[in-house]
Parts: sequence; structure tokens; C-alpha cells
Amino acid sequence: MATRAAATTKEYLKNIPLPVFAKSYTVISHGDVIDTALDLLEKQGLVVEQELYKCNADGEVAQGVYKIKDEQDPEMSMMFAWSNSYDKSMRFKAAIGAKVNVSGNSIIAGDHSNWGRKHTGTALQEAIDTIKHQIINGATYYSQLLEDKRRMANIITPIRYQAELLGRILFEDKILSLEQMSIVKTEMKKPSFDYGENYDKDSLWIFYNNIICALKKAHPRHWMDQQRQVHHFLFKSLIWVIINLFR
Repeated sequence: MATRAAATTKEYLKNIPLPVFAKSYTVISHGDVIDTALDLLEKQGLVVEQELYKCNADGEVAQGVYKIKDEQDPEMSMMFAWSNSYDKSMRFKAAIGAKVNVSGNSIIAGDHSNWGRKHTGTALQEAIDTIKHQIINGATYYSQLLEDKRRMANIITPIRYQAELLGRILFEDKILSLEQMSIVKTEMKKPSFDYGENYDKDSLWIFYNNIICALKKAHPRHWMDQQRQVHHFLFKSLIWVIINLFR
């Protein structure tokens, strides 16, 4: 099991010594990722309200999350996130996503977050190009997440369907750990946050938030993949939910 990660600072991540590997392996430094992301966000006119960083004990696996000021939806904010490793345990990933303001829950969707390549040759430049692509197209990706939220809010999912979906998430798709499933169960029974009176407690939006609340404790090595997989799973299951609702 991966060692639990903890909050850290960008200064700490920038000062971690780079490992030395064979010439064929290109190390993508946390510092380069941080500087590139913040510079491109500023050039794109996106205002970073909050920077959050996590890493494992030795800092070889790290993630950065940037909450971006946005007024399209009072309940959500745009987000840019990245994950990176020095120990070859994970390929660099980056994505535009969203933050649920009341809870801090993160939303990442689509295969655009799953960029991955062995860190060889031009990998550093390709990582920079990926960051640039995500940020330049951020408005489009974020608009889709706002639409996803609207759709989920309008679908009522009875508890028996929620239970079946969770079973499939755990046993078929193997997305969540048993510890995370326990957190989801607790959130379903008594949510830690009030997501607003505009949402039915059995809406797919509330169910989704109960799940992604459990991902806050995900290790940086797995966090982005789990976020993406949960989102993809629920939207892949929408037709199944709707058909069963009208039986």
C-alpha cells in the first residue's frame, strides 16, 4: 500500500534533489511543472486563488492543485491539477477540472487528464505542451463540467441504485479502496457538507459528491486516475440509471 501523502509547499517540492538515472530517462522536475503552470495560468488571464500541494514522505511523488477564480457558477471554481513522480512509479499527468467550493471536492473528467508517456527524450517539452494545451482549452473543459453538474443534479438516483453502482465501482471496476468505500458510506449516511437546498438528497450530484469526498485522501500516485475513473464510470452508467428509473 502506498505511504499516505501529506500537504506540503511549493518551496519544498522545488528543493527536492533530482534523481540520477540513465541518459535515456528524462526527469520532469516538480519545480519546472510549478513554474510553467503558474506562468501559463497568469498569461491566460486566470487568477489563482489557492495553491495546494501534496507529496509522499520523500517528495518523489507529488501533486499540485490550483483553484482558479471564476464567477460562472457560485458553487464551483475552475481548477488546474498535475501529478508527477521522480521514482518512475507514475507518468506525468495534468488536467483542467473543477472545485466544489463548499467542500473542496475535486472534479476531473475525460481522457484529457490521462496524458502519459515514459520520461524519455522530449518528455519534458511534451509535459510543458500538455500543460499549455490544458490551460488554453480550460474554458471549454470547464464548461463541460458545469454541464455535467447540471445533468447530475436533475437525475434522482434511489438508494438501491446507488448501492448497486457502488458495488460495481468496488468489485467490477475496482476504482476505490475499502477505506474509501467506508468514507463514501459515512458521507451517504451523514454528509460532511451542505451542498445546498437546490439539490434533492438522492440526486446523482449529491451521490457523486459523496464519492469524490472520499478521494481527498487518495495518494498523489492514484488521485487523478481515480477522479477521472469515477467521473467516467458514472456517466457511462447514466443510461443504465435512466432505464431502471422508468421500468
